Amino acid sequence: MVTDRGLSPGLFGLALSAAGAGALVGTLASTRLAERLGYGRAFAAALLLSTGTPLLIAALPGSGGALAAGLAGVQFTAGIGLGVANVLSVTLRQVVIPRGNLARSNGGYRVLIYGALPLGSALGGVLGHAAGSRVGVAVGTAGFAVSAVPMLTRRIRGLRTPQQARTDPAGATPTETAPAGGPPTAVRR
Repeated sequence: MVTDRGLSPGLFGLALSAAGAGALVGTLASTRLAERLGYGRAFAAALLLSTGTPLLIAALPGSGGALAAGLAGVQFTAGIGLGVANVLSVTLRQVVIPRGNLARSNGGYRVLIYGALPLGSALGGVLGHAAGSRVGVAVGTAGFAVSAVPMLTRRIRGLRTPQQARTDPAGATPTETAPAGGPPTAVRR
């Protein structure tokens, strides 16, 4: 944006910061959205918003203030999706993963996510240098969008609550058992 499209560094930084504002809005709206749409549909919509909207970046026309406004709009919208998706994703992991494995799971998640960022950035830089920045951005954002596909299954979209994800593959929900002489208790997985 700065080198090839002539956007000033200040406008570029301001446009990128719109993602943070969008993420704040998404975070604050996440539980209401999940209640209104259903947990799985809200999660799928948030993933599509956060990973699909950046596809528009390579096609943004103009320069200067118009380009910065377009980029800010894309970043803000994607940030909303990211804020919602982060809240719903963390909640889902906390509900599904046994308590004793949460730290290990979180560590593995962070290694995968933060380990992929420098690799993707390096590949994007090589591709952008070889084929042009618009091609590099287009390919990178397309790869980003494809990353959401595994979470768009019918099973995920059909979740009304995160607790429904605790079913086993055969479809039985391990929610309650009745021990002899006592009230029903939650089954630990």
